[in-house]
Amino acid sequence: MKRKLFIYAILMMAMGLHGCNSADQREQLLSEVNEVHDEAMEKMGTLVKLQKQLTQVADSLRSDSLNDNSARVDQVEVIIAELRAADENMMDWMHHHSETLSTPMSEEEEMTFLQNEKETMQEVKAQMEAAIAKAEQQLEDI
Repeated sequence: MKRKLFIYAILMMAMGLHGCNSADQREQLLSEVNEVHDEAMEKMGTLVKLQKQLTQVADSLRSDSLNDNSARVDQVEVIIAELRAADENMMDWMHHHSETLSTPMSEEEEMTFLQNEKETMQEVKAQMEAAIAKAEQQLEDI
C-alpha cells in the first residue's frame, strides 16, 4: 500500500513538473515571438518614411519632361511595392496572430501555433529588412 502511494506521489509530482515545464516552454516561445515582432515593429516607421520618399522620387522623375526616366520610375515603383507588401504582411500577421491566439486550443496545438508564428514573423522581419535596404540603396543612387 505504501509503495502504491509512493508511486502515485511520484507520478503526481512528475505530472506537476511536466505542466510547469510546458507552461514555461509556452511562455518562452511566446516571448521569442513577441521579441521578433517588437524588433520588426521598430522598423515600421522607417518603412513608411521610405515609401513616402520613394513616391516623391517617382513623382519627380515622372515630371521631368527633359529625360526619359521610365526605367528608373519602374525600378522605384517595384521597391515601393516591396515596402508596401512588407507593411501589409506585418499588419496581416498581427491581425491573424491576435485573432488565433485568443482561440481555444490544446497545449500541443498552441506550441505548434507559436512556433509557426515565430517562423512567420522572422520571415516578415527579413522581408521588411530587405525592402528597407533596397529602398535606402535606391535613395543613395539617386
